[in-house]
Amino acid sequence: MNKETFSKLDYTLIFIVFLLFCISLLAIHNAPLTGNVQHVNFVVRQAGWYMICSIVAFLVLLVDYDHFKQVHWYLYGFGMFLLLGLTAAQFHVPVPFTNNDNGAWSWYFFSGYRPNSTCGVYEAVSHLFARCND
Repeated sequence: MNKETFSKLDYTLIFIVFLLFCISLLAIHNAPLTGNVQHVNFVVRQAGWYMICSIVAFLVLLVDYDHFKQVHWYLYGFGMFLLLGLTAAQFHVPVPFTNNDNGAWSWYFFSGYRPNSTCGVYEAVSHLFARCND
């Protein structure tokens, strides 16, 4: 990463994300805890996820734009495959790692992963690259 890359960063957007980080930590800290979650520190968990996502965002900055153009359909297909797995699980088809949580089939076992969260990003990126004709 060179100086030119840092000059192209949108510092306003970074500042807005930082403000959202602070507001979310404050809101989580002031939220009342109910049920059996008294021992869980959600502020630390939220800050940890922000750190992980910041590292991922920095790593994405290091990857060339053309590489994303080459793999965006694979990412989109992978996301759709995961969503199809959850849809099949709703119809009682045995799908590995799925979980029926209070009648909802929207989660996979590994770390509470919800594929619809990332599929929206995959779809947006695929739509963006499909519209670019360069």
